[in-house]
Amino acid sequence: MTEKGVGARVVSFIVIFFIVLLVAGNQVIALNPPTAGAVILSHTPEDYNWWNGCSPTAAGMLFGWWEEEGHDAFPGNHRNVPSTYNSTSTNPAHYEDARGIIAGWAHKQEGINQGLSYGSHDNHIPDSIADFMLTHNSSTSPHWMPHSLETFGAWDDRRTSEIESRSFRAVKDYSLTYSKYCNQIDAGRPVFLGLTATNGSSMGHSVLGVGYNNTDGKQSYILNTTWGWGLQEWDWVEEQQTSYRFEVSRGVLVNAVTTPVPELSAYLSIAHDWAGDLTVVVGVGDPDNPDWSTTVWIGEDRGGYKVFNQTNLVLTDIDCTAVLDDYLAGDLEWFLKVTDDNNQGGTSDAGFIVDFQIRHNFDEFITFYGGGPVAIDESAPACVSLGTVPEPATISLLILGGSALLTRRRRRNG
Repeated sequence: MTEKGVGARVVSFIVIFFIVLLVAGNQVIALNPPTAGAVILSHTPEDYNWWNGCSPTAAGMLFGWWEEEGHDAFPGNHRNVPSTYNSTSTNPAHYEDARGIIAGWAHKQEGINQGLSYGSHDNHIPDSIADFMLTHNSSTSPHWMPHSLETFGAWDDRRTSEIESRSFRAVKDYSLTYSKYCNQIDAGRPVFLGLTATNGSSMGHSVLGVGYNNTDGKQSYILNTTWGWGLQEWDWVEEQQTSYRFEVSRGVLVNAVTTPVPELSAYLSIAHDWAGDLTVVVGVGDPDNPDWSTTVWIGEDRGGYKVFNQTNLVLTDIDCTAVLDDYLAGDLEWFLKVTDDNNQGGTSDAGFIVDFQIRHNFDEFITFYGGGPVAIDESAPACVSLGTVPEPATISLLILGGSALLTRRRRRNG
C-alpha cells in the first residue's frame, strides 16, 4: 500500500445555497466543515494544496504546525504555499519557498528525467520532504515514514541563514485507535494519519489530524485533507466526503524532543540508500586513534527500535560536552567517521557525507564542513575533518581549509 496523490483528481468548487460541493471525477460530494462540539487544536496550519504527493504535503503541514510551536524545523515561510501552481509544473520558480521544501526542483527534475508525471527522490542528495520520505511519482510507502519524519526534522538546510534542525521522535502505530488519537489531540499535538480506501480500490492517502468530535456517540476526526479544502470533519471508519470512503488505518505520532540542547554539540547529515549497516563516530584527534570519540549510530538498532532498510541519516544535538573544557581552552581537531559494513543482503549500497557541524552555546558559533559530498566506500571508512578549529571568537566567517566558522542563529517566531 502506498499513499498516492488522489488530490490530482480535484476539478472545481461549487457553492450552492451555502453548501460547498466538490466535483471529483463523475461524483459530486458535499464538503463537511467541523460541526458543533468539535475539539480542535488551538492553532492549525492552512490546508496545503496537494504538491507532488499527499504524504510530503501532509508532513509539510505537520512541520508547519511545529514551527508555530517554536520548533523551527521548516526552512523558509511555511505559510507561503501558493495554490495557483499545477503540481505537474516544470517551471523551477514554482518549486521555491515552502513548495520547494515539500518537493523541490531537484525532486521534480528527477521525475522529468524518468518520464514521470511528478517527482522522484532518486539520484540526488535530499533537499525536500518528498526526498526524505522517498516519494516517487507522488507515492510514498508507510514503511519509511517514522524515520523520514525524524530525519527531515533534524535536517539543517544550509541554503538558509537560519538553523532549522530539531530533534523529533516519531512512532508508527499500525493499529491506531480512535481513543488513542483523541488522547494525542488532548495532549496538544496533531497526528500524521494514513487512510485506506474501503470502496474496493487500493488507494491510500495521508492527511493531518488536528481535532475530533465525539459528541452524541460520533467518532469523527478533524483534518486537513492536503487538497486545500480547509478544515473538514470525517468519520473515523468510513468517511462520506469522497468516493474512496477512506477509513483511518494507521498513524505516526510525532513529538518534539524537549531535553536541553548540549552546550557543545554535533550535527551530521548523510545521504545513503542503506543506513541500516552504517556505523558513525564523532570524535577529536586522529580518527584511527582518537583523543575522544562517541559512536552516534550503530547499524540498524537505535534505542531499541529498528531502522532496517532505512535510507539517509541526519542527527542533531549530539552531546559533545565531554570535551567542552578542552574546546574552551584551545584548538580541537574534529572528525566524522562513517563505516559501511555492507550488510544489505550482499547487495552494494552507496552514499555520501553531506554535512558535519560543531555547535557551541546552543547555536551561537557554528563550525561546519565546507567541502563537497564525500563518498562512503564499503572498502574503507569515510572521514571528514574540520581541521584545527579555534576556540570561540567574535567572527562572522573564517575559511579553514575544508571547514568554516560562522555565526548562524535559530529562527525565532515573532
